[in-house]
Amino acid sequence: MKKFDVLFDEIKKSNRVLVIGHTNPDGDCIASMLAMGLLLESLEKDYELYHKDPYPTCLNFFPYIEKINISDSPIGKFDLTITVDTPSIKRMCYDYDSDVMGKLLVIDHHFTNNGFGELNFIFKSIGSTCEIIYEFFKEISFPFSPEIATLLFTGIATDTGYFQYRTASAHTFNIAADLINCGAEHNVIYEEIWKNKKFEHVKLISKILSSTEIIRPLKLGWVKIGRKISEDASLDENQYSDIVNQVTSIKGIRVAVMFREIEEGTVCEFRSRSEFPVYIVAQLFGGGGHFYASGCTVAYDIDKTAEIVISKMKEMIKEFDLSGEISTDGNGFVSDDTCSVK
Repeated sequence: MKKFDVLFDEIKKSNRVLVIGHTNPDGDCIASMLAMGLLLESLEKDYELYHKDPYPTCLNFFPYIEKINISDSPIGKFDLTITVDTPSIKRMCYDYDSDVMGKLLVIDHHFTNNGFGELNFIFKSIGSTCEIIYEFFKEISFPFSPEIATLLFTGIATDTGYFQYRTASAHTFNIAADLINCGAEHNVIYEEIWKNKKFEHVKLISKILSSTEIIRPLKLGWVKIGRKISEDASLDENQYSDIVNQVTSIKGIRVAVMFREIEEGTVCEFRSRSEFPVYIVAQLFGGGGHFYASGCTVAYDIDKTAEIVISKMKEMIKEFDLSGEISTDGNGFVSDDTCSVK
């Protein structure tokens, strides 16, 4: 049996399929949804792509982006729901209702995903869900059109920091090369995602970054975005990620946090350029994610959240050597891939 036989069989025998993703979708999530939609279309399936949250505006160049329905709830009943790039059932963009959504199938790569679907295809050693979908399409000999190549290349690039993170393996670069050969224009993708900022957003981000705080001996930095700024900013998830990534770009800083106040509390985004496992911090506060990039939402105001989280991080960082040397398996974690059927 091949690696994705069960996945493909389940799709082929399903009549009406719903494809969704995680809350506050990013490039990997939206690209994965669209790629799966193109597969379902080729199989002449009755399918819908739904998401509750708007996608980042920098993804407007995606082919077939108009196929994603932004709605508070999907319309109709389905016998299979595929949720992509979703680390936990709490992070699904819709509450799971088996009577409406049918069987739940999970395709994901997050380190903290323990398998919450009836069928789970989780590859924790892979840097993006789009890389998993590439392998799936390759196995079933689904052709890589320029449109699919563009989607998958963008998903891989955005989730690996344009191939900067350690999760971008030699195999990832081989996949990227194959996708370029299939029509992905990497220079156009880079311009659309990373070189397409509005002037007023650049000024705002500069203002936010001017309040960055650091503790040099702990190689820790953080920035806070109050609720008024957060509500007035009209920044999307990609732009917020850029802010916390800028903090990690400071010389000598290996771990960074961005605190962003919202109505429900405070969103915390963690980044690491070291062996410090930020996903553990996120899990302590009810979140999760990757070894090097994780997040959570804490039900306190921004000052109290920052005080609690930074205090815990100080305590934990002192137990780690943040020299930047690698002592893990080369991907920053031990592989624990899961294909399961409940």
